[in-house]
Amino acid sequence: RCPSLRLSGEIVTGILQVIGGVIMLFRVYLFYNKDRRVLSLLVAVAVICVGIWCWTLLLHSSSTSQQFSAA
Repeated sequence: RCPSLRLSGEIVTGILQVIGGVIMLFRVYLFYNKDRRVLSLLVAVAVICVGIWCWTLLLHSSSTSQQFSAA
C-alpha cells in the first residue's frame, strides 16, 4: 500500500543481511587460518551481492514511481 514503507523495510532487511554476512565471512576466513586468498574471494562475492541488492532497490524504486505517476 505504501511504497516508501515497503522500500524502508527492504533496506532494513538488507542491512541486517549484510551484518550477518560479514559475521559469517569472518568466521569462514578464520576457519581457513586467515588465508588471504579465501578472504579476497569472499569479499569479491560479497561486493557482487551488495551490488545486485542495490541494483534491485533502484529498479524497484523506479518501477514504483512509474506506477504512481501513471495513476
